Amino acid sequence: REAHRAKLEVKKAKSPDWWEEIAPNLLVDACAINDTMYDAIVVDEGQDFSPRWLDALRCLLAGQADAPFFVFADPLQDLWKRNWSHGTALPFVWELTRNMRNTQPIADRVAAVVNTTYRGEGPAGPAPIWHVSNGEVREGDVVSAVERLLIEGFAPSDIVVLCESRTLVDRLRERTVGIHSFGAWGGRGIAVETVARFKGLESTAIVLALSNASINGEKTKAYVGMSRARSMLIVIGDKTSQKPLNWIPAT
Repeated sequence: REAHRAKLEVKKAKSPDWWEEIAPNLLVDACAINDTMYDAIVVDEGQDFSPRWLDALRCLLAGQADAPFFVFADPLQDLWKRNWSHGTALPFVWELTRNMRNTQPIADRVAAVVNTTYRGEGPAGPAPIWHVSNGEVREGDVVSAVERLLIEGFAPSDIVVLCESRTLVDRLRERTVGIHSFGAWGGRGIAVETVARFKGLESTAIVLALSNASINGEKTKAYVGMSRARSMLIVIGDKTSQKPLNWIPAT
């Protein structure tokens, strides 16, 4: 936006290198031309930012030495591996340890994925459910889970399906559950998105379709996906994926 205002060239096709190398400098140059400055900057999802992006934002602060610059980040949600904290000089760091989003049963499951504990502030709620798939998750597995939520009284707008596989997202968006269709977040019907695109958002009920191949050695997407659920969580995956995620079946 600032580059367009400054009448600077912005490529239509933007490669990863453009975002990493050119975009930060372009922002600073454009804001200098536009005389755009800020009294305070708050960065959310800071783990998605590279050090160069944060440096560029600092250049947009007004001249006061004590101008507020806050970065909120969860290192456990670092999907893009941009080394956000590398070389970052932050004079003060405060760790937030209270889970304010999830019900206590969901918070416990989320914490178990990364072998930690939360000081839960959420209310009581139903226990998360693991729906065992036969191999990789199929559309029918997801449809069954969504049907269950609809029968239990959840509105379509309260349900979001998250997938690790973009292919599964595209296939689901061609399906329906009764009179309800699947679609993109913010549109009509029951939202289906990848975990990466829904990071930072939340929903009353989440149906998380896990890819078996990604569980061993990479728990980030499972952690992110599970933590999006405020009140109800259904995880779909092969039974062998439970152990790496410290999911102990209820007895």
